[in-house]
Amino acid sequence: MERETKRVHTEVWLVEQPTDGFTSLTAGIDARGQEVVAGIERVRWQFQQDYTGRSEPLPVVAITDGARTIRRQ
Repeated sequence: MERETKRVHTEVWLVEQPTDGFTSLTAGIDARGQEVVAGIERVRWQFQQDYTGRSEPLPVVAITDGARTIRRQ
């Protein structure tokens, strides 16, 4: 008997802090494993907290596996 395969999306963002180091972010999930806050929303919030008021462009580096969902974000 074959088991049903369930696809799991795991996206982790490392956001560089303005002072030093990085913060790792993922989607927010509840106790049942259901996403309650999208990962990209957490990233946007983190950028707003850390870089609001910055006048120069913010360099961004993305290292991905080529997943379509990541490219869309």
